[in-house]
Amino acid sequence: MARRLGLLVPDYAIVDVGEPFVRASRRHPDGLRIAANIGANFGSVRIDSVLEAVEGDDSEWAPVLMFDALAFNTDRMAGNPNALWTGKDLYLIDHGMLAPTWTFVIDGTTDTSLFGLTNTRLHAGFSRLQGKGASYARIAQAWPNRVSFEFLRWLRLQVPAWWAPSAAVDELFRFLGARSAISRAQEIEITGHVK
Repeated sequence: MARRLGLLVPDYAIVDVGEPFVRASRRHPDGLRIAANIGANFGSVRIDSVLEAVEGDDSEWAPVLMFDALAFNTDRMAGNPNALWTGKDLYLIDHGMLAPTWTFVIDGTTDTSLFGLTNTRLHAGFSRLQGKGASYARIAQAWPNRVSFEFLRWLRLQVPAWWAPSAAVDELFRFLGARSAISRAQEIEITGHVK
């Protein structure tokens, strides 16, 4: 989804971690973590010479904040930006908390919920964008066309059956599909909170 909206994301793949790899990695500092993740795992291509920090041009952070607000990704925070800065490009990583529909029953988030002041202020891009008068329109306008029902239907078909119960995956995609209807309202909210 981020790529369809013009944001940079490293190339990725499903990586099968097997017993031989675990045995070969047991003396590595991450050996225990590797051993706990046997089977299918998310992996991405390594990007050299990067900082995982809130760097980058302010104009690069505005679309990221808007994307995260529409996708309800509350995991890209100042202390954990989940972004890699090459000195030229800003790559987004770790979208494991994107649209956390499993928490919505508890916290009251609905299909039409906006990101809110707290989430906006905690976002990794907030301090870079505050007072800059950045525009969030590019993502707000692109979402309804680029993250269309047709695209989401196709993307839903790419999700392996073993990933999660079908009802949970359907709920995730239903939530993402409904976000088009609030893209303009979300743009207005973010603009007001970051001004």
